[in-house]
Amino acid sequence: MNRLLALAALAATVGCGAGANPNAAPLRDLEAATRAFDRAIGVSTAFVTVGNIDTGATPAIIAAAIANRVQSEAAGCVTAASSDDTLHADFGAGCALATASMHAGGTVDGVVAPDMTTGGVTITFTLAVTVDAQPLAGTLAVSTPSGDSFTYASDGLTLGGTTAVAPLLTAGIAGGGATLDAAHATANGAALALTAVHERFAACYPDEGAATLGALGVTFASDTPQTGAVMLSTGATATLPSRAGCPN
Repeated sequence: MNRLLALAALAATVGCGAGANPNAAPLRDLEAATRAFDRAIGVSTAFVTVGNIDTGATPAIIAAAIANRVQSEAAGCVTAASSDDTLHADFGAGCALATASMHAGGTVDGVVAPDMTTGGVTITFTLAVTVDAQPLAGTLAVSTPSGDSFTYASDGLTLGGTTAVAPLLTAGIAGGGATLDAAHATANGAALALTAVHERFAACYPDEGAATLGALGVTFASDTPQTGAVMLSTGATATLPSRAGCPN
């Protein structure tokens, strides 16, 4: 009898645990996908910014200019070189990136190609980097028609077991962070939309904006980076997944 009671209590405990947070998996994917885009764009600011790309120049000249910029962004830490229309940068165990105010280790490879649609250029970066003590791997394409504005796309960025894809991503970059918008992204295959989601490149979580992943809707607040707390579209509150040092 005692054994049966113990098994029943265990089953009840397991059942409650399984149902305690049905949003755990989508919250994890939403947070990781958003952060993957944010960190990848943060890394990209070490290579491209307004004024350092002359879209009328050859891909080889542009690749050289990008290699020069990253060496100034992580002075004395990164090794970088270009060859024809390609470039390679190695951040080793980790470098501080000036514009993004974040740290990144690992390598980044880039390929510069003309954009026949806009008359500008697209630089496709392949990232094998470490951010937030986690590996971030995949591609980020940065396109500019004139060197004065940029749009982004990714056919896959993987962070913390979540793969994020975005055919078009816009980002307003300022003050060591980005405000992200994406209408047709995915996270591990589920539909993901970002609306004015602001996250500093070195912060734990976003501090503004809204995101949806499938049926899950989340609104970020100014205290989210410190608490991990978000408001769900149902009106309930939830806490984003923790990781080393976060929430802080």
